[in-house]
Amino acid sequence: LMAANDSTIADEAGDYDDWIEIHNSGDSDADLAGVFLTDNMNTPRKWAFPDTSIPPGGFLLVWADSEESEGPLHAPFNLAAASGEEVGLFAADSTWTLAVDDVRFGPQSVDTSYGRLPDGGAEWRLFPGPTPGMPNEQ
Repeated sequence: LMAANDSTIADEAGDYDDWIEIHNSGDSDADLAGVFLTDNMNTPRKWAFPDTSIPPGGFLLVWADSEESEGPLHAPFNLAAASGEEVGLFAADSTWTLAVDDVRFGPQSVDTSYGRLPDGGAEWRLFPGPTPGMPNEQ
C-alpha cells in the first residue's frame, strides 16, 4: 500500500493518489466476486471489488482516493499517511463476512510503500523503491 503517493504512479486521471495492491500468490485465478476492501474494520463491506479476477502471480492496484467516478478500481476512502490506520480484505455472502487479511500501519513517508517481502509472506516492511504492479524488492 502507499498512503502518500506524490510521484510514484498516477491513476488514469493523472492523479497521484493513495493505492492498495492485492497480490494473488496462488496457482489459479483469484475471483474477487464477494470480496470487499475497507479502511474501517467495523465496516467490512465498505467497498466491493468490481467483476474482476487476478491471474496467478498477478497484482491488482486499487486507488484509495474517494473518486469512484474515475473508474471501477477507485475505492470510496483515502489512507491516512500522517497518522496511519488499518486496511482489511473481507470475503462475504448474504449471511456471513470473513476477514481474509488485514494490516495496521503507522505514519507513512512520501513515495514509500508498505508491503510484504516476499509477496504474500508474513513480513511487513517499508519500500523506499516501490514497485506497483510488480514483485516487491529489497
